[in-house]
Amino acid sequence: MSKKNKDRIFLCHANEDKEQVLSFYDKLKAAGFNPWLDKKDLLPGQHWDREIRRALQNSRFIIIFFSHHSVSKRGYVQRELKLALNALEEIPEGQIFIIPVRLENHPIPEAFRHIHYVDLFESEGFELVVNVIETEIGRSNYFTDLRDDQVYKTVELVGKTWMAENLNYDIGEGCWFYDDNPGNEKKYGRLYTWNAAKRACPPGWRLPTVEEIDELIDHFGGEEKSFFTEGAYSPLMEGGTSGFNALLGGERYSYMNAGAGFFFQGRSGYYWTGTQFNDTNANAYSFDSDDQEVGSFPMLKTFALSCRYLQAF
Repeated sequence: MSKKNKDRIFLCHANEDKEQVLSFYDKLKAAGFNPWLDKKDLLPGQHWDREIRRALQNSRFIIIFFSHHSVSKRGYVQRELKLALNALEEIPEGQIFIIPVRLENHPIPEAFRHIHYVDLFESEGFELVVNVIETEIGRSNYFTDLRDDQVYKTVELVGKTWMAENLNYDIGEGCWFYDDNPGNEKKYGRLYTWNAAKRACPPGWRLPTVEEIDELIDHFGGEEKSFFTEGAYSPLMEGGTSGFNALLGGERYSYMNAGAGFFFQGRSGYYWTGTQFNDTNANAYSFDSDDQEVGSFPMLKTFALSCRYLQAF
């Protein structure tokens, strides 16, 4: 699936402009994009406010249609506009992009005048909107997991597309928040057993092989030292030059009859590969803040670690 298919485009409008916006929606669909419109995508029985907020928060773009209807009326569109502004405050900078669109020659509200707008009533207005979207998609690196509409940053490294955030998909059995605390999910995602990590893989993505991890480490200056490498730690860590943004998310330890527990968040980050070592172990890689090293070694499949996937095509 192309990137433009994955990026949701929320269409915000006044009810009186519905016909024009429906036509715009159909043209976006025909062009291969993923627009969201209440008339088309809200289901009977769904809670309007909750679903509008959810759609806004899971959109890459918000197109706001302005006319004398939307600017002068109270209630419906103003509520959507307020939700749009609130969504912007809750979403990391750069993850969402607002495109104001004028349906007629009418002033837009003061709150949006700092954003360059498109006049849809001018010739090639639609083409200009498409150009803006495609340019922004090309500049940004995100993908939407369509199973739960969560949006993840991605990064191009050594000719492959990698996730630049930890997976946070609820696969059910075999995944946990660190310390069983949902407050850890926003930054660190979830911890998965090896079998759960394979089941949790987003469609079109896969766990990396040991060879691909070695290739990544070598590319960013890894120097061999037993099972560990130096030099690649800083570039691959959060805020490093690679953009990979590895996190020290810890692990969930589980060994036979010894029980289970959570360890090392803030000190070490552990990630699965897709490479099996033997029947009970699979290869993993770790980021150790104490020694500033990246390591690759087998771990029990029952341990729960963080997951980063790469695109399978």
